[in-house]
Amino acid sequence: MSRRVGFTLVELLVVIAIIGVLIGLLLPAVQQAREAARRMQCINNLKQVGLGMQNFHAAYDCFPTSVSGNGAAHYWCAQILPYMEQNPLADIYDYTVSFKDVKNRDAVQYPVPFMLCPSTPGSPIPHPKFKTATSSSPETWGSIGTDYAGSSGPASSQWNSPGYVSYPKPGTIEGLFNGSVKPGQKGRRIRDITDGTSNSIGFVEAAARPQKWQGRKMVDGSGELTSASSNYVSVCSWAEGNLFAVRGYAYDSSIADEDSRWSYPGPQMINGSNYYSIYAFHPGGANVALVDGSARFIGETASADVICSLLTVAGEEVVGEY
Repeated sequence: MSRRVGFTLVELLVVIAIIGVLIGLLLPAVQQAREAARRMQCINNLKQVGLGMQNFHAAYDCFPTSVSGNGAAHYWCAQILPYMEQNPLADIYDYTVSFKDVKNRDAVQYPVPFMLCPSTPGSPIPHPKFKTATSSSPETWGSIGTDYAGSSGPASSQWNSPGYVSYPKPGTIEGLFNGSVKPGQKGRRIRDITDGTSNSIGFVEAAARPQKWQGRKMVDGSGELTSASSNYVSVCSWAEGNLFAVRGYAYDSSIADEDSRWSYPGPQMINGSNYYSIYAFHPGGANVALVDGSARFIGETASADVICSLLTVAGEEVVGEY
């Protein structure tokens, strides 16, 4: 009489339990590897932006800013498209009219790959308030929000009482773009970056705009067409100005309303909020691009002193460790 060979119920349960433990051990490692790859892609995106800026500077002896031609206004990302192997999009984009002209309606809705961080949930995120109606132009259309923005320096409120920066406010706290965004005015030159191009931030992560994020939570209903202005991070398309003075944030857990616990100014310069500040979905920090074209990761524990000194281009500060 032959005996049937097989697993008992207990043995099967043991095998399933072992497989479950192995999956539990391996899954975090897989997720970490995936995030590491996404973070490297994000850094590469910022390096591309930096390379496009350098190529533009080589052609015009200045970095881009707003320009004026026949009444048309265009901003930094639109200007560097031909210098970043984005000629097909540059050919669609009409530089003879304003960036919000109906002739550019299709172009501005294109999600430019190097302006999107792969770690951002739900990316690319719609930006429905790109073109709003006016009495002379009743048409409206949206665009795509970007995860990177130009720096116009640190927000001056960082020096307001009680003050979150320990050193005295420099004579100028302008960033790469601040003071050089008037139509028809040339942008800064490398020689104007007296703090050193390797010590000056040109671009920062400001991910998930136009949604508003605080800590690791999105403000409910933010980024939608019906959102109030305080719950909508505007001017976030690649075709818009897409630059701001970087704010620091403070957190107060004693406030009952969770959405009101974060406020500016404050000591946390990274990952406090994406509302005109440095913000990313990488664990522990965010990526930035320096004016020299390099990009690096900065931890969210970096002090306001360090970040504010990096954000200025001619503040004459000594940059500390970060």
